[in-house]
Amino acid sequence: DESSFDVNVAQIALGCVDFDVVLNSELSGWSGSRLYIGNYNLTSEEGSEETVTICLSPGEYSPYVCEGNDIWWKDISWSIYDSDDAMVLSGASLNSANGKCNASWGNFTVTADDVADGRGGVVD
Repeated sequence: DESSFDVNVAQIALGCVDFDVVLNSELSGWSGSRLYIGNYNLTSEEGSEETVTICLSPGEYSPYVCEGNDIWWKDISWSIYDSDDAMVLSGASLNSANGKCNASWGNFTVTADDVADGRGGVVD
């Protein structure tokens, strides 16, 4: 098919790298809580696990969870995987009623080299 293209070429043109973000819940969704990564804010509406693919430009990212129903904050977690299915970073939520919704679970960096080879970021 002449209309198809290599994913890595598309990533280079977009200047970003794909990452899979897995949102987990012990119940049925994130109850309005959101995971913030760069310009993305992700949530799981229903089910115990949901995977979302995001494309991140070079830079440093410090994901955090905020908002939602504080009653269920300890029932959610998240993990970020690169294109080789290696875990880059994982975390959970903290009780935002205690003023900790911006708690850091670490950070990771996406470099220009990652964009050029279509691979995921480097853990700092």
